[in-house]
Amino acid sequence: MMEIFTKIKKHYGRIKKLNNYDTLDKINLFHNEIILAIGLVFIYFYLHKHFSTIRNALSDTISFSSIIMGVLGVLIGILIALDSSSSFFKKAEQYNKKQMFYSGLMHQTKRAFITNIIFVSVTVIFNIVPPIENWFLKGIILLLWGYLFIKIIWQICYLIIVMVNVATYEEPKKEKEKKRS
Repeated sequence: MMEIFTKIKKHYGRIKKLNNYDTLDKINLFHNEIILAIGLVFIYFYLHKHFSTIRNALSDTISFSSIIMGVLGVLIGILIALDSSSSFFKKAEQYNKKQMFYSGLMHQTKRAFITNIIFVSVTVIFNIVPPIENWFLKGIILLLWGYLFIKIIWQICYLIIVMVNVATYEEPKKEKEKKRS
């Protein structure tokens, strides 16, 4: 139990260092909390009949997940290609950080795959199970489903932005070269 509190304290202790992060990393640091807040708003609207039904959109979300799987496959291919050609990874290798960055991006991609598979599984179960009348249970299930859906979208966006930054990274010009230009 203390281990959980230690992890929570460490996670929220990063708030003090927010000035060291750029906007993307600030969002990524607290993306779970942001996604849960969006999910709660979604459930509020659903339970107050602002959405007619979710079941009609289930087949579309499975199609969306299939597209995401394809995008993740492409991202893995791009990451493998960047490993040997990117000036970012060459620079990181000088500081013995290449493997850390590369494996970090691979783990992010792996987590996105796993989240997507869990999302498809929950969607299929959601489609098979008869409608639930208990509003509390329905709200919890919809929160999980919405959380996974938004999490997948965030993971893909984050990976694409980071990989584009890695692919387009250029070493800063040295001071001497700047003065000559």
